[in-house]
Amino acid sequence: MTVLLTGGGSGGHITPLLAVAASLKSLDKDLQVIYAGQVGDRFAQVAETSDFIDRVVYVRAGKFRRFHNEGLKQFFNVKVIVWNLRDAFFILIGLVQSIVLLRKLKPDVVFSRGGYVSVPIALGAKFNQVAYITHDSDPVLSLTNKIIGPWAAINAVALAAELYPYPKHKIVTTGIPVSNDFKYVTPSLKDTYRQAINLSLKARVLFVVGGGLGSVSINKAILDCAPALLKK
Repeated sequence: MTVLLTGGGSGGHITPLLAVAASLKSLDKDLQVIYAGQVGDRFAQVAETSDFIDRVVYVRAGKFRRFHNEGLKQFFNVKVIVWNLRDAFFILIGLVQSIVLLRKLKPDVVFSRGGYVSVPIALGAKFNQVAYITHDSDPVLSLTNKIIGPWAAINAVALAAELYPYPKHKIVTTGIPVSNDFKYVTPSLKDTYRQAINLSLKARVLFVVGGGLGSVSINKAILDCAPALLKK
C-alpha cells in the first residue's frame, strides 16, 4: 500500500505530517510513505531527513496573496498583482505535474495537511480518481481547504464537527496529529523542570502558545499586558 502525504508552507503543516508518517509506519513497516512538497519550500526539506518517509517529491505551487486589513487598496498594489499572476502560472504548472506524478506513483490514498502545495496535489488526485483526505486544525478554513475540501473523501478535523461547514457525513474528528516524542509531564517531572530554571514550586505560571502567522501579534499583546498580569 502507498500513502502520499502533502502539505507545506510552514512548520504547522509539516510537523503533523511527520507524526502521521510515523504512525503509519508503526502500523505497517512495509507501507510506502511518500511526501509531496512545494518547490523551494524550506520547511518541506525536513521531510527528507525523516526516518518514516520513503520518498520525497516536489511540484510547483503558488499562493493567492490577500491582505485583509488593506481593503480595496490591495487590488491596486502592482507588486502583489504581479506576484499573484506569476503564481497563477505556478499553480497550473503544478497541476500538470501533479496529474503526471500521481499517475506514475499510483498512491492508494492522499492525505493533505493544507498549504499551497495541497491544491495541485489534491486536484491531481481528483483527476486520477485517487481518494484524498483533508485535515483542519482550526475552525476557520484556509483558502486551500475551501478549494479542495468539497471533493475530499474525508474531512478530518481537530475540533467538534459542528464548527466546520463540511457535509457532516464526511467529517471525522481526529484532533491534531502529534509526535510520539511528546510525553506527559508528571508532577515530579514538573517540579524538576521548575527547579532547573529557578522557579518556585508554588509559583503561578501563565503559558501562552499558538498563533501561526498571528503569533507576532500575540507576542506583542502579551508583552504589552505583562506588567498588569504580573501585578495581579
